Amino acid sequence: MRNDAGYSLVELLVTTLIIGTVAASGSVTFSEGRVALRAAAERFAQDIRYAQTLAMNRGSSYQVNVSGNGYTVTTSSDTATTISGATLDGVTFGGQFPIVFNTLGRPTSNAGAKTLAMNGQSVTVTVRSESGSVIVQ
Repeated sequence: MRNDAGYSLVELLVTTLIIGTVAASGSVTFSEGRVALRAAAERFAQDIRYAQTLAMNRGSSYQVNVSGNGYTVTTSSDTATTISGATLDGVTFGGQFPIVFNTLGRPTSNAGAKTLAMNGQSVTVTVRSESGSVIVQ
């Protein structure tokens, strides 16, 4: 009589190989740093759109300022009073600031690509000068 209690060495090796391959590809695709950076870029883009909406609805210029690893949304006339903003730990900003929106929602200064970088990775937030649309890439 043969005792078949357990797994063969080949079955264990194949299972380990499959689990290792899935785990390795999953960690590269869904790295925690990339997800955090993308979320920070989406939040930044959302606040840029908010500044644009405020400028159109309230009939005055609004701007997005960057300082260190954070940003603020203010009126152009009173930059000391923050309307919105955030501090993004570990994120550095690149590009020209402040982004100023006129009453039509168009950027009057510093439109173009803005980069957010963290741990050697970067995401670009583009503000189009013609329309003021904001795109995260």
